[in-house]
Amino acid sequence: MKRVLTFLILQISFSLILSLPVLSQTSVSGNQSGTWTIAGSPYLVLGEIVVPSGQTLTIEPGVEVNFQGHFKFIVNGNLQAVGTEADSIRFTTDTPSVGWKGIRFVGAESDGALAYCRIEFGKATGEWPDNCGGGVSTWESDITIEHCYFVSNSAGQHGGGLFCWSSVSEVSWCVFRNNDCTYDGGAIYLYFSNATLTHCNMIENTAGYYGAGITTNNSEPTMAYCLFADNTAAMEAGGLRCDLSTVILTNCTFTENVTTHGRGGAIYLAMSHAYITNGILWNNDGITGDLHLDVMGTADVNYTDIPGSWGGAGNIDDDPLFVDIPSGDLSENSPCIDSGISFFVLDTYTLVDLDPGDYNGSAPDMGAFEYVSEPNIPPNNPVSPDPVDAGTDVSIDAGLNWSGGDPDAADVITYHVYLGTSSPPPYLEDFGPYPATQTAIGPYYPSAELEYLTTYYWQIVAEDDHAESTAGPIWSFTTTTCCIPPSVGDLDQGGGDLGFNYDGADLSMMINSLFIDPANGWNGICLDEADVDFSSIRPVVDPMTVDGADLSLLIDALFIAPTHFLKNCDGTDNW
Repeated sequence: MKRVLTFLILQISFSLILSLPVLSQTSVSGNQSGTWTIAGSPYLVLGEIVVPSGQTLTIEPGVEVNFQGHFKFIVNGNLQAVGTEADSIRFTTDTPSVGWKGIRFVGAESDGALAYCRIEFGKATGEWPDNCGGGVSTWESDITIEHCYFVSNSAGQHGGGLFCWSSVSEVSWCVFRNNDCTYDGGAIYLYFSNATLTHCNMIENTAGYYGAGITTNNSEPTMAYCLFADNTAAMEAGGLRCDLSTVILTNCTFTENVTTHGRGGAIYLAMSHAYITNGILWNNDGITGDLHLDVMGTADVNYTDIPGSWGGAGNIDDDPLFVDIPSGDLSENSPCIDSGISFFVLDTYTLVDLDPGDYNGSAPDMGAFEYVSEPNIPPNNPVSPDPVDAGTDVSIDAGLNWSGGDPDAADVITYHVYLGTSSPPPYLEDFGPYPATQTAIGPYYPSAELEYLTTYYWQIVAEDDHAESTAGPIWSFTTTTCCIPPSVGDLDQGGGDLGFNYDGADLSMMINSLFIDPANGWNGICLDEADVDFSSIRPVVDPMTVDGADLSLLIDALFIAPTHFLKNCDGTDNW
């Protein structure tokens, strides 16, 4: 199974901040514009920073902005802090216990952007509004935030990671982890703000009262493909709290969120309405379960995996079978796979509108992450043949062996055997199946009888149970002759490599093997029917066991008709 967790890649890339040699450093404070370059990094902030209205500050990829005290970074103009996946921008401090006061967009220009930034250890303290938005706050400012990592930020009141006041922000592919607030909105707080959040993940955030993941107030946000996991609120809404809001939730997963003393383990709605489609709300801990509807709170729940009876269409109440909790990844047997809907309109809202290329399978999955099976790996290439390639003198009864297997341990492998006297050899039969973990295969005994003194070609094609195959090379071997020729010393110490003159010593040996000591006798004389009746065309390969008929023939050849000399197996005279 391939895990579809792009945010983890993002998280890892931000966690592995490169340790680069310090070429220089730049001290900054007061009004700033122009470009902060990688050559001037790190930028040591010695006082409050302001980007004035009508001016732009650009921060290059790889720059570190290090706050030497609890200072604000105020943007009235335009901030372009755009890093890359390989070279992020870091806003941090060497004294996390003191922190810094966050980036504050106040009436900023509308095309401000934060991308591939790591924002950590921001602390929003003091009086309103300074106590909101530990990492970033937007006040009547519309900005774009993407591929950013908010970690270990805090706020004395609202929005530990991000606070939006009367702003329209687009937030995508961001991770909010381990942020906290004293009141509500551990990761994010939206007030009169119609933000769009896609592919964002709220993980392990905390709130002293409400909405450890996100709190909305008088807002109409849209959230799609977002994960709320392992967030904890002391009073209500471990994942999401909505007051006087309308929220659209499409393909969002809420799991392992907790309210330690209150209601709505995943979602709490007060005087608010939620459209929940293609979602998963599972295993959240609250007094009233996963979804709590307080005064004038309503919800349309459709095509969602949620405990209990919530009406709507296409809902299920089954364990989603996550790969691991609380990752939100679906295992291959999850009931949420192909259980969503690709197009869904309710009231005046188009809640889902997906093309077939936007999802796998026959329908979208429920939850934040579409299940994608891990690509199958084909079987190993068959190697190490036995008999060895181009081997000779191979017994016609020999078994064939090779090394196989498959990298996918759960697969089952069938071996297709090709064997014949021509190259490439024809298909003969299948051998197996065998588990993928078994690499030593054989012995395999061909169903077709092998012939003597014949060259055979063979090939193994390994196929797994996903119909993917790997063809091995074509090997060959040659079988042995019909018998083992006698060697010097077997009979009378005479003759040569191809055989012997049959004489009295041979007669004595044959008599011994037949009548006196059969267990130690010699029966290696290569006789055939041509030797017996002298009428067949030589050579005729039909070895015979030495018996009385052979003895008569040998006596005849020695003493009665000496012209009837016995022959070698290849038909040559044996004088």
